[in-house]
Amino acid sequence: MLPPDDTFYRADETEGQAAALLSSVLNETLMERFKRFYEFYRLNSGVDDGFSLAKDALVFAILKDISTYADEDDLISIRRVMGEWDEIQFMIQASNDSLKESFEQELLKH
Repeated sequence: MLPPDDTFYRADETEGQAAALLSSVLNETLMERFKRFYEFYRLNSGVDDGFSLAKDALVFAILKDISTYADEDDLISIRRVMGEWDEIQFMIQASNDSLKESFEQELLKH
């Protein structure tokens, strides 16, 4: 399954709704994107598979972002993304299960 496309919007959304969604996606942190990917993959997978697929999708999204930033000579954004990724990696290494549980609780709230 392919990672969710960050620019995707449903056919029933208005152009304004799609623009608002795109704007919020462009301004989200990596952790927010990770949670969004988890919600997407969790619809058709268990907790462990959903988490793993979301993490893999996040890595691909990060690579795409870094490539874009490199093309734009935007070293500050590259450093910001890598810093956020380091924080996520630290959280995963410290307690993978706690992060999964946090994602799962947020999913159940929606």
